[in-house]
Amino acid sequence: MGKVTKEDLQNDAYKTGWFDMEFTSYEPSFTPRQKKVISSRDFQVVIILGTWCSDSRTQVPRLFKIFSALGISPQITLITTDKTKKVIEPGFVHITAQYVPLIIFRNSKGEDVGEIIETPKKTLEADMTAILKKIK
Repeated sequence: MGKVTKEDLQNDAYKTGWFDMEFTSYEPSFTPRQKKVISSRDFQVVIILGTWCSDSRTQVPRLFKIFSALGISPQITLITTDKTKKVIEPGFVHITAQYVPLIIFRNSKGEDVGEIIETPKKTLEADMTAILKKIK
């Protein structure tokens, strides 16, 4: 539990390959407007996830695939939690993750501008665009 890297997720302790399988198979679908909004904003992402959680195993690799497809590299903080979903990472203990993954989008000043909880309402691309449109 605590901070991890993308590489940690790719090399999970059980060697199941869940991250790479979902990353490889996912094909992002963008409208020109979505591409423009996501690519043009300066933002950070905090992701609270459970490697045991099927939604985390689906949505987190897909998010990385979206960033890869757009050629962007926002600052991403990955924090794993156990099934209690209690965040114990210093500096992030104030975050309550009732459901995971909890994907928090922040502006360049580190202020929260929106979140995706568990699964997107429409698609990751659409939900992310709606959130990032709030950043000028």
